[in-house]
Amino acid sequence: MRRRDRALRPLGLDAYYRVAPGVDPAAVRPYPLGLVMPAGDPFTRRPLPRQVLAWGCGSGPVVSSGFPDCWDGRRLDSPGHRAHVAHSGRSGCPSGHPVALPRLTLVIWYPHRGPAGGLSLSSGGPHTAHADFLNAWQPGALAREVRCLRRGVVCSAARPVPPGVVRRDGTPGI
Repeated sequence: MRRRDRALRPLGLDAYYRVAPGVDPAAVRPYPLGLVMPAGDPFTRRPLPRQVLAWGCGSGPVVSSGFPDCWDGRRLDSPGHRAHVAHSGRSGCPSGHPVALPRLTLVIWYPHRGPAGGLSLSSGGPHTAHADFLNAWQPGALAREVRCLRRGVVCSAARPVPPGVVRRDGTPGI
């Protein structure tokens, strides 16, 4: 993110793994090793649906679903990186993408307060925010996270500590 001509370094990031509304937690499966999927679109010229991208300011960020959470069950990737995955809806996964996956949401904090005027991304306006996912989880670790989700618990990856901040165990941040 940039504020006018100055790059803003993120203060932190949280990665949340959840079960999407309308999806049976017992049906959620781990991401297959090597699965590729994007969230957002760096080339769009118009705002994306809230299920894909949302912005928030202040202490309560607006959180959207982020990455697709349904898979076709066959392909690890597709031309354009999108046809093999889809977002769930109120009734769960669409018929062409019947395998429910964890819903991955990223929340990134930037050091900015006040109006959004003058903010941009290297890809363009705020609506061009995007991220890419390539599953390289160790299968056992991912299976533990999915078991957590199947119990109806919100799972979260460890939050990085900003540079200059010391963790509770005494180790420095990244």
